[in-house]
Amino acid sequence: MERQKAAGITTYGQVTVRILSVEMSGSTAKVVDCQDASHAGQADARTGAKKTVGVARMLVHAMLVRDTANGTWKVSKTEFPGGAC
Repeated sequence: MERQKAAGITTYGQVTVRILSVEMSGSTAKVVDCQDASHAGQADARTGAKKTVGVARMLVHAMLVRDTANGTWKVSKTEFPGGAC
């Protein structure tokens, strides 16, 4: 993020989450999502001109771990395996 800021790049838009499945085992969880990022991407920080646009159906696997101190879930790993969703 620091490199992008230094290069004059910012982000725009929002990603829509479409969770396909959640597998829990003790204090870990695997979330499979089919994100819609077609209204989000990178833009020129000065002009706001869009540089990239995301895709409508992006498969995402996220591994989460429960923080034993306060019970909150934190993302420990994110993968973008490709393929259809």
